[in-house]
Amino acid sequence: MINALRSDAFRQWKRLMPKVLLGILLGSVVLFYLLLWATVQTAGGQTDATGVEDLRASLRVENVIPFSAGLIAQFGTILAIIMAGSSTGGEYGSGTVRTMVVRTRARWHFVAAKLVNGVLFAFLLVLLGMLAGLAVSAAISSSLDGNYDAVLRAGFAGDLVAAVVRTTWVMVPYVAAAVFLGVWGRSSAVAIGLPLGIFVVELIASSVLQAVGGVFEDVTKAFPSVNLSAVLAANGQIQGSSTSQPSDDLPSAWQGAAVLGAYALAAVVLVFYLFQRRDITAEG
Repeated sequence: MINALRSDAFRQWKRLMPKVLLGILLGSVVLFYLLLWATVQTAGGQTDATGVEDLRASLRVENVIPFSAGLIAQFGTILAIIMAGSSTGGEYGSGTVRTMVVRTRARWHFVAAKLVNGVLFAFLLVLLGMLAGLAVSAAISSSLDGNYDAVLRAGFAGDLVAAVVRTTWVMVPYVAAAVFLGVWGRSSAVAIGLPLGIFVVELIASSVLQAVGGVFEDVTKAFPSVNLSAVLAANGQIQGSSTSQPSDDLPSAWQGAAVLGAYALAAVVLVFYLFQRRDITAEG
Protein backbone atom coordinates (compact mmCIF):
# COMPACT_ATOMS: atom_id res chain seq x y z
CA MET A 1 0.00 0.00 0.00
CA ILE A 2 2.79 2.44 0.92
CA ASN A 3 4.57 1.67 -2.35
CA ALA A 4 1.38 2.39 -4.30
CA LEU A 5 0.97 5.71 -2.49
CA ARG A 6 4.57 6.71 -3.14
CA SER A 7 4.44 5.67 -6.78
CA ASP A 8 1.22 7.56 -7.44
CA ALA A 9 2.39 10.68 -5.59
CA PHE A 10 5.73 10.67 -7.43
CA ARG A 11 4.09 10.34 -10.85
CA GLN A 12 1.51 13.02 -10.12
CA TRP A 13 4.06 15.54 -8.83
CA LYS A 14 6.19 15.01 -11.92
CA ARG A 15 3.29 16.54 -13.82
CA LEU A 16 2.78 20.29 -14.14
CA MET A 17 -0.89 20.20 -13.13
CA PRO A 18 -0.62 20.03 -9.31
CA LYS A 19 1.83 22.94 -9.27
CA VAL A 20 -0.44 24.98 -11.54
CA LEU A 21 -3.50 24.22 -9.39
CA LEU A 22 -1.66 25.23 -6.22
CA GLY A 23 -0.53 28.42 -7.94
CA ILE A 24 -4.09 29.17 -9.02
CA LEU A 25 -5.40 28.80 -5.49
CA LEU A 26 -2.67 30.89 -3.88
CA GLY A 27 -3.00 33.56 -6.55
CA SER A 28 -6.80 33.61 -6.16
CA VAL A 29 -6.61 34.05 -2.38
CA VAL A 30 -4.07 36.87 -2.60
CA LEU A 31 -5.84 38.58 -5.51
CA PHE A 32 -9.25 38.34 -3.81
CA TYR A 33 -7.91 39.97 -0.65
CA LEU A 34 -6.18 42.72 -2.62
CA LEU A 35 -9.26 43.44 -4.74
CA LEU A 36 -11.44 43.74 -1.65
CA TRP A 37 -8.83 45.91 0.03
CA ALA A 38 -8.75 48.17 -3.05
CA THR A 39 -12.55 48.38 -2.87
CA VAL A 40 -12.38 49.37 0.79
CA GLN A 41 -9.77 52.04 0.04
CA THR A 42 -11.80 53.43 -2.86
CA ALA A 43 -15.11 53.51 -0.99
CA GLY A 44 -13.65 54.57 2.35
CA GLY A 45 -14.81 58.18 1.97
CA GLN A 46 -18.50 57.42 1.46
CA THR A 47 -20.98 58.84 3.94
CA ASP A 48 -22.82 55.56 4.45
CA ALA A 49 -19.83 53.38 5.24
CA THR A 50 -21.55 50.56 7.11
CA GLY A 51 -20.92 48.05 4.32
CA VAL A 52 -17.37 49.32 3.93
CA GLU A 53 -16.68 48.85 7.64
CA ASP A 54 -18.06 45.31 7.52
CA LEU A 55 -15.81 44.52 4.57
CA ARG A 56 -12.82 46.11 6.29
CA ALA A 57 -13.50 44.01 9.39
CA SER A 58 -13.64 40.80 7.35
CA LEU A 59 -10.20 41.55 5.93
CA ARG A 60 -8.60 41.97 9.35
CA VAL A 61 -6.38 39.26 10.74
CA GLU A 62 -8.85 38.33 13.50
CA ASN A 63 -11.28 37.15 10.81
CA VAL A 64 -8.75 35.42 8.57
CA ILE A 65 -9.86 31.92 9.62
CA PRO A 66 -13.56 32.09 8.67
CA PHE A 67 -12.99 34.43 5.72
CA SER A 68 -10.13 32.49 4.12
CA ALA A 69 -11.72 29.11 4.85
CA GLY A 70 -14.92 30.09 3.05
CA LEU A 71 -12.95 31.35 0.06
CA ILE A 72 -10.70 28.29 -0.08
CA ALA A 73 -13.63 25.88 0.26
CA GLN A 74 -15.14 27.24 -2.96
CA PHE A 75 -12.00 27.51 -5.09
CA GLY A 76 -10.21 24.58 -3.49
CA THR A 77 -13.05 22.11 -3.99
CA ILE A 78 -13.06 22.81 -7.72
CA LEU A 79 -9.28 22.41 -7.92
CA ALA A 80 -9.31 19.23 -5.81
CA ILE A 81 -11.95 17.73 -8.13
CA ILE A 82 -9.81 18.57 -11.16
CA MET A 83 -6.73 16.98 -9.59
CA ALA A 84 -8.44 13.78 -8.40
CA GLY A 85 -10.45 13.41 -11.59
CA SER A 86 -7.53 13.93 -13.93
CA SER A 87 -5.32 11.61 -11.87
CA THR A 88 -7.84 8.75 -11.92
CA GLY A 89 -9.41 9.22 -15.33
CA GLY A 90 -6.03 9.97 -16.87
CA GLU A 91 -4.83 6.46 -16.04
CA TYR A 92 -7.53 5.10 -18.32
CA GLY A 93 -6.95 7.70 -21.01
CA SER A 94 -3.23 6.96 -21.18
CA GLY A 95 -3.73 3.20 -20.82
CA THR A 96 -1.48 2.98 -17.74
CA VAL A 97 -4.13 1.66 -15.36
CA ARG A 98 -3.37 -1.97 -16.21
CA THR A 99 0.36 -1.44 -15.67
CA MET A 100 -0.20 0.27 -12.33
CA VAL A 101 -2.54 -2.45 -11.05
CA VAL A 102 -0.06 -5.17 -12.00
CA ARG A 103 2.68 -3.39 -10.05
CA THR A 104 0.62 -3.25 -6.81
CA ARG A 105 0.40 -6.16 -4.38
CA ALA A 106 -3.39 -5.95 -4.25
CA ARG A 107 -5.78 -4.54 -6.80
CA TRP A 108 -7.49 -2.21 -4.32
CA HIS A 109 -4.18 -0.46 -3.61
CA PHE A 110 -4.57 1.46 -6.88
CA VAL A 111 -7.90 2.99 -5.83
CA ALA A 112 -6.75 3.56 -2.25
CA ALA A 113 -3.71 5.47 -3.51
CA LYS A 114 -5.91 7.71 -5.65
CA LEU A 115 -8.24 8.45 -2.74
CA VAL A 116 -5.52 9.09 -0.17
CA ASN A 117 -3.41 11.26 -2.47
CA GLY A 118 -6.51 13.16 -3.56
CA VAL A 119 -7.34 14.00 0.05
CA LEU A 120 -3.71 14.89 0.80
CA PHE A 121 -3.69 17.29 -2.15
CA ALA A 122 -6.91 18.88 -0.86
CA PHE A 123 -5.24 19.25 2.55
CA LEU A 124 -2.22 20.90 0.94
CA LEU A 125 -4.50 23.31 -0.92
CA VAL A 126 -6.22 24.30 2.31
CA LEU A 127 -3.05 24.59 4.38
CA LEU A 128 -1.14 26.74 1.89
CA GLY A 129 -4.25 28.77 1.11
CA MET A 130 -4.83 29.54 4.79
CA LEU A 131 -1.19 30.55 5.27
CA ALA A 132 -1.40 32.82 2.22
CA GLY A 133 -4.60 34.36 3.56
CA LEU A 134 -2.97 34.88 6.95
CA ALA A 135 0.03 36.63 5.38
CA VAL A 136 -2.09 38.99 3.26
CA SER A 137 -4.54 39.67 6.08
CA ALA A 138 -1.67 40.44 8.45
CA ALA A 139 -0.29 42.93 5.94
CA ILE A 140 -3.71 44.58 5.61
CA SER A 141 -4.12 44.74 9.39
CA SER A 142 -0.68 46.31 9.61
CA SER A 143 -1.76 49.07 7.25
CA LEU A 144 -4.86 49.69 9.38
CA ASP A 145 -3.72 49.71 12.98
CA GLY A 146 -0.97 47.10 13.39
CA ASN A 147 -3.12 45.08 15.80
CA TYR A 148 -1.99 41.45 15.86
CA ASP A 149 -3.64 40.49 19.14
CA ALA A 150 -5.80 37.89 17.38
CA VAL A 151 -2.75 36.02 16.09
CA LEU A 152 -0.75 36.36 19.27
CA ARG A 153 -3.55 35.17 21.56
CA ALA A 154 -3.39 31.71 23.08
CA GLY A 155 -5.40 29.21 21.08
CA PHE A 156 -5.07 30.85 17.66
CA ALA A 157 -2.82 28.08 16.33
CA GLY A 158 -5.32 25.47 17.51
CA ASP A 159 -8.20 27.33 15.84
CA LEU A 160 -6.18 27.52 12.63
CA VAL A 161 -5.45 23.78 12.66
CA ALA A 162 -9.12 22.99 13.37
CA ALA A 163 -10.18 25.23 10.48
CA VAL A 164 -7.75 23.48 8.12
CA VAL A 165 -9.19 20.10 9.15
CA ARG A 166 -12.80 21.28 8.74
CA THR A 167 -12.16 22.85 5.35
CA THR A 168 -10.34 19.75 4.11
CA TRP A 169 -13.18 17.55 5.36
CA VAL A 170 -15.80 19.39 3.28
CA MET A 171 -13.76 18.60 0.15
CA VAL A 172 -13.45 14.87 0.84
CA PRO A 173 -16.86 13.82 -0.61
CA TYR A 174 -16.10 15.63 -3.86
CA VAL A 175 -12.63 14.07 -4.10
CA ALA A 176 -14.14 10.61 -3.50
CA ALA A 177 -16.84 11.30 -6.11
CA ALA A 178 -14.20 12.34 -8.67
CA VAL A 179 -12.24 9.12 -8.10
CA PHE A 180 -15.40 7.02 -8.34
CA LEU A 181 -16.56 8.70 -11.54
CA GLY A 182 -13.06 8.39 -12.99
CA VAL A 183 -13.22 4.62 -12.50
CA TRP A 184 -16.84 4.39 -13.61
CA GLY A 185 -16.48 6.58 -16.70
CA ARG A 186 -12.85 5.60 -17.47
CA SER A 187 -12.31 9.20 -18.50
CA SER A 188 -10.92 12.43 -17.09
CA ALA A 189 -13.78 14.34 -18.71
CA VAL A 190 -16.36 12.33 -16.77
CA ALA A 191 -14.33 12.39 -13.56
CA ILE A 192 -14.01 16.17 -13.65
CA GLY A 193 -17.14 17.30 -15.48
CA LEU A 194 -19.78 15.43 -13.48
CA PRO A 195 -18.56 16.39 -9.98
CA LEU A 196 -18.13 20.01 -11.05
CA GLY A 197 -21.59 19.99 -12.58
CA ILE A 198 -23.08 18.51 -9.42
CA PHE A 199 -21.20 21.03 -7.28
CA VAL A 200 -22.52 24.04 -9.23
CA VAL A 201 -26.08 22.80 -9.90
CA GLU A 202 -26.55 21.71 -6.32
CA LEU A 203 -25.50 25.14 -5.02
CA ILE A 204 -28.10 26.77 -7.25
CA ALA A 205 -30.80 24.21 -6.42
CA SER A 206 -30.28 24.55 -2.67
CA SER A 207 -30.57 28.35 -2.88
CA VAL A 208 -33.80 28.11 -4.87
CA LEU A 209 -35.37 25.51 -2.59
CA GLN A 210 -34.41 27.45 0.53
CA ALA A 211 -36.05 30.53 -0.95
CA VAL A 212 -39.26 28.54 -1.57
CA GLY A 213 -39.22 27.40 2.06
CA GLY A 214 -41.36 24.81 3.80
CA VAL A 215 -40.69 21.16 3.10
CA PHE A 216 -38.39 22.12 0.21
CA GLU A 217 -36.08 23.90 2.64
CA ASP A 218 -36.02 20.82 4.86
CA VAL A 219 -34.94 18.71 1.88
CA THR A 220 -31.87 20.89 1.35
CA LYS A 221 -30.48 19.81 4.73
CA ALA A 222 -29.45 16.59 3.02
CA PHE A 223 -27.59 18.50 0.28
CA PRO A 224 -23.77 18.46 0.46
CA SER A 225 -23.53 22.24 -0.05
CA VAL A 226 -25.77 23.00 2.94
CA ASN A 227 -23.81 20.66 5.18
CA LEU A 228 -20.59 22.13 3.80
CA SER A 229 -21.80 25.55 4.94
CA ALA A 230 -22.73 24.13 8.35
CA VAL A 231 -19.22 22.78 8.90
CA LEU A 232 -17.55 25.98 7.69
CA ALA A 233 -19.79 28.09 9.94
CA ALA A 234 -17.98 26.57 12.91
CA ASN A 235 -14.87 28.43 11.77
CA GLY A 236 -16.60 31.69 12.75
CA GLN A 237 -17.20 30.56 16.33
CA ILE A 238 -13.75 31.54 17.57
CA GLN A 239 -12.54 34.19 19.93
CA GLY A 240 -12.39 37.64 18.35
CA SER A 241 -14.13 36.70 15.09
CA SER A 242 -17.05 38.81 13.90
CA THR A 243 -17.91 37.02 10.66
CA SER A 244 -19.41 33.75 9.48
CA GLN A 245 -21.68 33.31 12.48
CA PRO A 246 -23.87 30.22 12.01
CA SER A 247 -27.43 30.55 10.78
CA ASP A 248 -30.35 28.94 12.58
CA ASP A 249 -31.37 27.43 9.22
CA LEU A 250 -28.19 25.36 9.01
CA PRO A 251 -27.66 21.94 10.59
CA SER A 252 -25.13 21.69 13.40
CA ALA A 253 -21.47 21.43 12.44
CA TRP A 254 -21.31 17.83 13.69
CA GLN A 255 -24.43 16.88 11.73
CA GLY A 256 -22.99 18.51 8.62
CA ALA A 257 -19.72 16.65 9.05
CA ALA A 258 -21.58 13.35 9.49
CA VAL A 259 -23.66 13.86 6.34
CA LEU A 260 -20.58 14.74 4.29
CA GLY A 261 -18.83 11.70 5.73
CA ALA A 262 -21.76 9.52 4.66
CA TYR A 263 -21.52 10.82 1.09
CA ALA A 264 -17.76 10.21 1.06
CA LEU A 265 -18.19 6.70 2.46
CA ALA A 266 -20.80 5.87 -0.17
CA ALA A 267 -18.46 6.98 -2.97
CA VAL A 268 -15.55 5.01 -1.47
CA VAL A 269 -17.61 1.82 -1.15
CA LEU A 270 -18.89 2.16 -4.71
CA VAL A 271 -15.47 2.75 -6.24
CA PHE A 272 -13.88 -0.21 -4.44
CA TYR A 273 -16.80 -2.47 -5.38
CA LEU A 274 -16.75 -1.38 -9.02
CA PHE A 275 -12.99 -1.60 -9.42
CA GLN A 276 -12.74 -5.03 -7.83
CA ARG A 277 -15.45 -6.49 -10.09
CA ARG A 278 -14.52 -4.84 -13.37
CA ASP A 279 -12.14 -6.40 -15.86
CA ILE A 280 -9.26 -4.22 -16.96
CA THR A 281 -8.53 -4.52 -20.65
CA ALA A 282 -5.36 -3.49 -22.41
CA GLU A 283 -7.02 -0.16 -23.19
CA GLY A 284 -8.17 0.28 -19.56
